[in-house]
Order: sequence, then structure tokens, then C-alpha cells
Amino acid sequence: MLFDDAYHVRLTDSDDEIIDRTLALQPYTRTLPVRLLTMDTSMALRARMLDVRVLKPTKDIGDEPAKPGPKPTVKTKAAPVRQASHGVAMIPSRAALMRERGCRSGRGTAAPAAPGLGTVA
Repeated sequence: MLFDDAYHVRLTDSDDEIIDRTLALQPYTRTLPVRLLTMDTSMALRARMLDVRVLKPTKDIGDEPAKPGPKPTVKTKAAPVRQASHGVAMIPSRAALMRERGCRSGRGTAAPAAPGLGTVA
């Protein structure tokens, strides 16, 4: 077991700290290479860029999972589409739909529709 020197300051990224400590071990092993064992692909790539030998065990992930069935459909009630006199479909404004359904705004009266929205001239 080796200890860090008294003046060692840890790096902010844990992966970088592990790679740094792996490189710091290299002078103590003489001719034997130091190997980093990790399952973290990002750490393995960064270590390899610094010429650290990396052992990345592979794990058999098994067969591909079964495909899920179709998603259930949700039926919603859509606003009716109206035909304008010139053949263009128009979607009624929220205020016009509220008036048709007999809804009232918070003031006790139906909100007026903005000019030109949801109305056919």
C-alpha cells in the first residue's frame, strides 16, 4: 500500500484522480506495467490517451429483450373543424367553444371572441 505525499491535492474529477494516481504508481513498479481495471468506458478512453494500460472486463448482457406490444391509444374529444365560405378549414377559438358549450368566464359572462378569430365573415 502506498500513501500520497503530504502535499497532494485531489483533482476535482474522481476519474481523473484515479488515472493520476495510476500514473503516480508507475515509477515504483520498475519494469512492470501498471494496469487500470475499470468498467467505465470514459475513464478507460482517457487513461488510454495517457498510455495507461487498461483492463476493461466485459460482461455478457444476455439476449436482446422482447419487444413491447403496441401502446394503448387514448381517445380524446377534439374540437369540431368548421368549413369557411372559401373552403379553408377553420378551428374555432377557445372563447367561441366556451360560448357554444354554455361555459362562462370567471366574471359571470361569456368572454368575447377576438375579432377575426374563429368567426366566418
